[in-house]
Amino acid sequence: MEHELWFTALLNKLLAGVVTPMLGAIAQIHHLEWVRPENASQPIPNYIAMEVMVILLILIGAILLRRFGFTAALVMRLSVVAVWHIIGRI
Repeated sequence: MEHELWFTALLNKLLAGVVTPMLGAIAQIHHLEWVRPENASQPIPNYIAMEVMVILLILIGAILLRRFGFTAALVMRLSVVAVWHIIGRI
């Protein structure tokens, strides 16, 4: 396995006890041996951990935007202005 990222290590430390038996049961019931993790103490790979992190960041961002009264139209308008500013067209 490649180098384990800090977020992957955190998820594996917190969830390895739940994820490993679940993946083992899925592999045994449905004859999907490729689902069984190679290392029982590190069942979550880096790419899955990064997907979880992106989903969490998007959810937190959406919650914060709604909490401070931003509407979808305003967020889109601010995003477009930011992109145009970044590429230097304004």
